[in-house]
Amino acid sequence: MLSQAILEKLLAFSDEEIDALNGKVNIDRSIYLDDEETIDARKILDEGALIGVRKHTRFMSYPAHKHNYIELMYVYSGTMTTTIDDHDIHLKTGQLLLVNQAIEHSIAPSGENDLIFNFIIKQEMFPSYQV
Repeated sequence: MLSQAILEKLLAFSDEEIDALNGKVNIDRSIYLDDEETIDARKILDEGALIGVRKHTRFMSYPAHKHNYIELMYVYSGTMTTTIDDHDIHLKTGQLLLVNQAIEHSIAPSGENDLIFNFIIKQEMFPSYQV
């Protein structure tokens, strides 16, 4: 269990979340994408890093996209809904979802008390794994 101070910091609104609460409904895709729909690990991980963790941005939907990395989504509290191949996957506290690279999916907006962590894992973390 996270300490109360850490939990409060994680639940504090990020700049992206404040933008969403103020009516900005679209994500600035140029921050993350290497092309029209693939999120690029090089744009969100430190140089040379094989793995990273980000708090999932709440209050906005993530339209259909792919990654050039493996993503592990963990719901620390609340809920999350992602769609893969027209199938909604509903996750709740304590559940996780592993999404291979190049799998197209979308994510529904999450609420204020939904705390989700995204683990970004480059393929090089698994030397014998090939797509």
